[in-house]
Amino acid sequence: MALSNLRRNPIDGTMSWRAIANEAHTVAELFELPGIYGFVLQDRPQAGSGTVTEDTTAATVFPIVTSAPLAGQVFVDFNENRGYCIFNSADNGKSFLVDYNGGGSNTTVDNIESLIPIGQQRLQNCQTCRRVIPGKH
Repeated sequence: MALSNLRRNPIDGTMSWRAIANEAHTVAELFELPGIYGFVLQDRPQAGSGTVTEDTTAATVFPIVTSAPLAGQVFVDFNENRGYCIFNSADNGKSFLVDYNGGGSNTTVDNIESLIPIGQQRLQNCQTCRRVIPGKH
């Protein structure tokens, strides 16, 4: 899947990374990967650049692993350039702050298209609500 808005020098192909601090996310089941829990970073992450810290008073840093994560671990997809952060289902609902070097937006047509069914479902729910409670919008 091609990424858009990457900060890549068109002449020599080098990336212009920028430090991103405290990017906030909450672990949830991924719409495009049912049964997988995590989130997608806003930028393409530079390999080896990140820390993923639970957003609690304990500020527990989750170790980055290269295989399926156990509870208290995270897999960061540096290879496919999507920026997936994948967690064990036991960590579902937890909030995290992520620090990493980003190389550009992960916004793609595929990402935007994946939001269409969510919007359609919310619209359907809203229309159902209007039929059940007339005059309440």
